[in-house]
Amino acid sequence: MSLTGLLGIARSALAARQAQLNVTGNNIANANTEGYSRQRVRLAAAPPQRTAQGQLGTGVRIEGIERARSAHLDASLRAESGVLGEFQTLRDRLGEVEAAFGEPSDTGLAATLDAFWSSWSDLANDPTGAAARTMVRARGRQLAGQLNDLGRRLTDVQASALDEMRRDVSQANGLTKQLANLNRQIAAAESGNRVAPDLRDARDRLIDQLATALPVRVIDRGDGTVSVFAGDAMVVDGGTSRDLAVRATSGGGFSIEFADTTRTLDIGGGRLKAGLDLTGTQVPAIRRQLDDLVQAIVTTVNALHQTGYTRTGLTGTDFFAPTGVNADTIALTSAVESSADAVAAGTTGAPGDGTLALAIAGLRDAPLPLLGGLTAASFYTDVVTAVGAAVADAGRLADSQDLLVSQLETQRSSVSGVSVDEELINLIAYQQAYVAATRVVSAADQMMQELLRMV
Repeated sequence: MSLTGLLGIARSALAARQAQLNVTGNNIANANTEGYSRQRVRLAAAPPQRTAQGQLGTGVRIEGIERARSAHLDASLRAESGVLGEFQTLRDRLGEVEAAFGEPSDTGLAATLDAFWSSWSDLANDPTGAAARTMVRARGRQLAGQLNDLGRRLTDVQASALDEMRRDVSQANGLTKQLANLNRQIAAAESGNRVAPDLRDARDRLIDQLATALPVRVIDRGDGTVSVFAGDAMVVDGGTSRDLAVRATSGGGFSIEFADTTRTLDIGGGRLKAGLDLTGTQVPAIRRQLDDLVQAIVTTVNALHQTGYTRTGLTGTDFFAPTGVNADTIALTSAVESSADAVAAGTTGAPGDGTLALAIAGLRDAPLPLLGGLTAASFYTDVVTAVGAAVADAGRLADSQDLLVSQLETQRSSVSGVSVDEELINLIAYQQAYVAATRVVSAADQMMQELLRMV
């Protein structure tokens, strides 16, 4: 091999070490950059030269820059992050429902309902007193108002969950557009066997964000681009993407569909799955139970009240407005609202007759057919207990899932993250190798000078 060949080997070594030093410096600079994957220079021996004595090496060549990344850990972390997002959304929204009930409390609906029955008992003890009738009206008004407020707050929770779903879908549409754009950039940047690790990192960060809203599956297309499936449908295919939309269903719930078709996506997890469950199943079910309670109270109280006589001698009157049989619409009749004299106390109209008031007070412990034979208090307690149990379950699952996600993040960081200590060791090694290569250049230069003097 000639001295020129020796200089070529040294030159390739210098170029390789310079590239390694540059990449190492970039790793150190991005040690705390979120989503950054540790990079390294991939080297290979240059094609050897054939000589009479055999093959001699011609130096080193740079094959490219690659990322330290585990596709398996990426897929696992994204799947578990979606589950975490689902449990956290359920915990937070059901927690709002639990807060709306505010039980157990001296000011909750259970206490208000108990005070309502007690006011009828007081009226039975003093059927001729105006104060007792006024208290019955006040307690009825308080009960109706508290149920109205509870119904409104449940509606607010459902509307808030729907708004969050729409924001998630809007964000997902933005992410898929960015993913398609990055696919195009990566395909162009990696033509000719080149690599674009920073662009790939940016794409992976977007996929991680998308995975919290809905389950994603990533397929490498082999040309630098990827296809992304959301649930059971492809939302990114190379350089193209498809928008999603939230639409109401005929059953009263909502679904996630493609914006340009009526095809419904099967969302198996993530925040969107929790949103669909909350708006279509869980909160409406709680509303139905609350409305069943209202209907039972209104129907039963009115049925008894119609058999009694008011202070002015009228019979066949209602206490609650008969059209208000749900939490949103329950109210006193206009007659009771305008005058406490419209409250009936007895069944005979005779002065001092409090039999009707006593019968209504007895509803406190009476099994109601409209509630499956449960008392109003027992039925309401079951509803509140079920909500509390759902919140506790979602919270426990969210905490457990958060621990799992943290463990996966640690594992992925151990593979993809930058260890500053390790990079400093590499920096010293590459620096020493660079110095050694410069000495080869110096040696070749001296040898060439000696040869020139001999000539």
